[in-house]
Amino acid sequence: MNDIVALLPPVKPFITVEEYQETEKIVDEFSKDVGKELQQKLEAKAKSSKNWLEEWWEDLAYLRNRAPIAVLGSMVGSAPSTTHLWAPREGTQLLRTAKSTWTVTKYFDIIRKEKLPVMRSGKGDKVFSMHQYRFFFSTSRVPGEPKDGVARYFKTVSEGPCPNHMVVFCNGHIFKMEMFDENEEQFGSYEILRLIAMEKGQTVARIQGRERWPEYRGGKGGQNTGEGRVARIQGREGWPEYRTYEHLLCLDPINQNHLETIQSAIIAVSLDNEIQKNLSELFLADLSGINCQDRWFDKSFNTIYFESGAIGFVGDHCPYEGIIGTIFNTWADEIIARTTTDWMGKPDVRTDGAVPQELIFVIDEKVKQAQIHAKDTYVKLAAKCDVYCSCFPLYGRVWVKNSGFHPDGWMQLAIQLTYFTKHSKLGPCYETATTRQFYHGRTATIRTCSSEVADWCKAMNDPAATNGDKLDLMRAAVTTHMVLGSQAMEGQGCDRHLLGLYAVSEEEGLISLKHVSKDFTCNLLRQQDFLDFLSCVIFAIKDISSE
Repeated sequence: MNDIVALLPPVKPFITVEEYQETEKIVDEFSKDVGKELQQKLEAKAKSSKNWLEEWWEDLAYLRNRAPIAVLGSMVGSAPSTTHLWAPREGTQLLRTAKSTWTVTKYFDIIRKEKLPVMRSGKGDKVFSMHQYRFFFSTSRVPGEPKDGVARYFKTVSEGPCPNHMVVFCNGHIFKMEMFDENEEQFGSYEILRLIAMEKGQTVARIQGRERWPEYRGGKGGQNTGEGRVARIQGREGWPEYRTYEHLLCLDPINQNHLETIQSAIIAVSLDNEIQKNLSELFLADLSGINCQDRWFDKSFNTIYFESGAIGFVGDHCPYEGIIGTIFNTWADEIIARTTTDWMGKPDVRTDGAVPQELIFVIDEKVKQAQIHAKDTYVKLAAKCDVYCSCFPLYGRVWVKNSGFHPDGWMQLAIQLTYFTKHSKLGPCYETATTRQFYHGRTATIRTCSSEVADWCKAMNDPAATNGDKLDLMRAAVTTHMVLGSQAMEGQGCDRHLLGLYAVSEEEGLISLKHVSKDFTCNLLRQQDFLDFLSCVIFAIKDISSE
């Protein structure tokens, strides 16, 4: 139970001496009493599982969460090419989309053929699990009660056939677009350009009234979709209330086919008509842009190609960690930068005149009301968002390293110092550490606000402190941070262990998610909105088990 005791040092900077002593007592009693029993049950589970945390982590951290994915639960970012290679410029959207999606299918093909080099730690002494790459493509969240599910369609070549199409969202319409020919040869960027130009041109023509949408024949009350809307819910807002997903499936068999086409697609592609002036506006559009009808927030990876030529992405956090998307974007950026031609891939690999397939759903009044509810939920959440991106030009990681500090420790201290200087108090905060050296490993938590960090922040705001004192305290704080980081990477952090005990106790009927501890330390941390519920686990378990 040493991991449980590891909870105490991160708590210390935030409470008084008396409160800390009481917290020590609670932790000690827990470790000797109910915690000991739960630990034995957790160890028993670990003996029969290669990764006892894997399923619990998906369920408790993601799938059982009932909040909307859009805005609140999505990962967002921008392609590196936007800042140094492809400056925003109107008129470049389709050509850049074609080239960028070519890199996506190339990466998909490399992973399918198991040719992606196995990743290792920075020192090269640890091999990292590549399991998360299986869910970067052809994966989607599926709404459900009491928890969502995950539809996974990706297979390596050795495992069998795998869907190799994309879905394109444009002006409220959805298209299925094949990316490989019948011999599984990847289309070149010229052919991709032809296909997406057809898709965008078709939607623009319809919006301008030059072409009527095809009416649905044989469904319930022929649905003329000329208003530029399609039968889908943005993300998952409103689904638990209206049970729209199950209702949509029951309306017509074609709806199930269309949903599976979207869920199984390599990725979702969004052609967005927003124009951004800077990086801050780009990130804000990725997170909470006005065209939510052109996103599928349940998809593991959704690239957004804006009218300005800027490129962003949004994805569900459940299937993989953000580093997987970052690695891909860096790889794609290097491929694009090395390309000296106007095209990418083989220009002669074509579709022989094939056209994208439009996905038109059968809907009714209940679905329409759910759409309204979903859009309203999204708009209210989006209105609360603001993003500011800035570049710091004075120095970078090279200077930090040459000064004897690790860039990560340096950055975490900067966050803490900024918060302390502005609010005159410390901010409970955490940083993730990778645990991919373990079987199907994902992350562990680094508690970044240690007592050493607290001492340094106070000294930096103390006029009487000397520069020498500040520097010594800073070195001590960074050293502590790096030690905590190494422990977390080795699976020695307390948070995932606490989650395991929590899950065991819930299965044993000792506690449920609705129970909230009244312990002052737990409430203190929870009120900061920086920390998840894991810090409260031992207090909550103690409260319930003693009733």
